[in-house]
Amino acid sequence: MFIFPALRYTSKAGLTYAIVLDWPTTYTLTLGEPTPTEDTVITLLGLPDVKFPWKPMSEGKGVIITIPPLPASDLPCQWAWVFKMTDVQ
Repeated sequence: MFIFPALRYTSKAGLTYAIVLDWPTTYTLTLGEPTPTEDTVITLLGLPDVKFPWKPMSEGKGVIITIPPLPASDLPCQWAWVFKMTDVQ
């Protein structure tokens, strides 16, 4: 399993943000933090209407996000992408 190395986290009031510095080259993004709940919703800042499917990591902590094929022209930025996660621990 590969956990994405070029990322940072920040959080506030029930939200966690994963700042990804390199766009994933596969259709998944594995984050070692945080722990999702049944109510977790993951979106990408700049594309608020797109909800990304996810599943918890088998160890219970962390999340695997499924990245749908998105054309580069649809991405909100070229240098960093921020995944917004609600209802995580």
